[in-house]
Amino acid sequence: MYFSRVKTIALQSKSVSETDILKAATTGDADAIAWLYREYGPVLLTVCKRYSDSLESAEDLFQEGFLKILDKLGSFRGDSGIKTWMYRVMSNYCINELRRPLNKVKWADVEELDHFVEEVEVDDDRISVDSLVEMIQKLPTGYRLVLNMYAMESKSHSEIAETLGISEVSSRTQLFKARRMLKKIMEEKGHVAR
Repeated sequence: MYFSRVKTIALQSKSVSETDILKAATTGDADAIAWLYREYGPVLLTVCKRYSDSLESAEDLFQEGFLKILDKLGSFRGDSGIKTWMYRVMSNYCINELRRPLNKVKWADVEELDHFVEEVEVDDDRISVDSLVEMIQKLPTGYRLVLNMYAMESKSHSEIAETLGISEVSSRTQLFKARRMLKKIMEEKGHVAR
């Protein structure tokens, strides 16, 4: 099926389905790919910003991750929405790209973390998403990966450990350290009472 500009206009009036766009994008139709990029790009870039340490790094991850999505588009089965599927592919791409250098990192284990639990009190709970992403980007890669996988992707410590090739205790340790460092960054920015 050829996805023309006429069909782009028709889509805006809901006469062309997302399925038609996906089929066209799978065949390499530039208009369909551009539509996916415009429609889902901002959400996917936000995923990359959360995982990266800078905007430049996020943009690089986004560009390569979007190509990965286009490459895998033929494997989309429709079990979930396309936005959910693209989000998952991008998230997995970011995790895999960022964990490569982590294979050289020694992960520290802390046997018992219960006594380290700290509560974070926020004076003004209106922190912008951009500010929060900026603060998360300041975390070391290991901390950022575990924090995102746990807090944003809702993965368990066993899933994180399996994905990153570390122990569950290491995952818990990294999360604890990420939270502690993020709290310190938030304090420095005036978002958390000291």
